[in-house]
Amino acid sequence: MNNLMNFIISFLLICTLLVTSCNATSFDLPPGWETSKLITNFVMQDCKPYERRIEKHIGKSVKNESTEPYVPIKIKPKNETIKIDLYGVHFRCSQKVQGFIKTTGKSIDILIQPIDMNPESVAKCDCNYEINIEIDNAYESHEFNLNVYIRGDNFSGNNNPHIFRSRKINF
Repeated sequence: MNNLMNFIISFLLICTLLVTSCNATSFDLPPGWETSKLITNFVMQDCKPYERRIEKHIGKSVKNESTEPYVPIKIKPKNETIKIDLYGVHFRCSQKVQGFIKTTGKSIDILIQPIDMNPESVAKCDCNYEINIEIDNAYESHEFNLNVYIRGDNFSGNNNPHIFRSRKINF
């Protein structure tokens, strides 16, 4: 009987821990993002070697004296969702990230940050990632500002969100 009781208590404790860890308040979010929601339709593509790009002209970048198209963000309305493709999102190699969304008035703010904000050790390399996001198109207006913020982990010290891209959307 003791073993059964210990099993039940252990099971209930584990269930409580799992439910608590999935609560939105368990995410390590910066001030001002406490009410944001986890983006569930969020895909991070494979690592591409990190190359710093210097924007010379709108829509162009310079790499070894040659210019090639560089599109950091694509936005497409798709029925009831808005599809957002981000290119050249810089994080550490093999670092898994997640996205959060908050809306205020005519502004959609997206924060991308590592899942593990307190890693014990970090990779000694960087990657550019493509990130694909779909969000519900529940906005009355088809004109709004989209702001994408990036935030590093706590290992690197200053981890305040910084603007990755900002764009006025009208469709």
